[in-house]
Amino acid sequence: MAEPQQADILQLRQENVDMKRRIEKLEDNDARHDTDIRELYKANEGTKVYVTQILSSIQNLETKLFQLVTNLTSSQDTERKAERRERSQSALNWIGFSKYVIGATIGVLILYLFQQGGK
Repeated sequence: MAEPQQADILQLRQENVDMKRRIEKLEDNDARHDTDIRELYKANEGTKVYVTQILSSIQNLETKLFQLVTNLTSSQDTERKAERRERSQSALNWIGFSKYVIGATIGVLILYLFQQGGK
């Protein structure tokens, strides 16, 4: 009976050694996973910083674009008003010139008629 007990004890010792080896592997894997998780957290923090910078840059670009559109719109309005004033001034000048030409033509006709009527 001693031999079956020794065989059982040897089997138990072998199983104990295997279990210890497995536990050591699991502990090593756990340590590696902890290290990987810490590195992921560090990388995640770096990513957050980059995302914040990118969002800030986008917001600055939006602000600049809005200012540019606002400036373009206001300058176009100013240009349109100036063009309207210029066109109306030009039209007034042409009307004045037309009055002068018509007045001079009527004056020449009246002078011509008076000269013809005297003969």
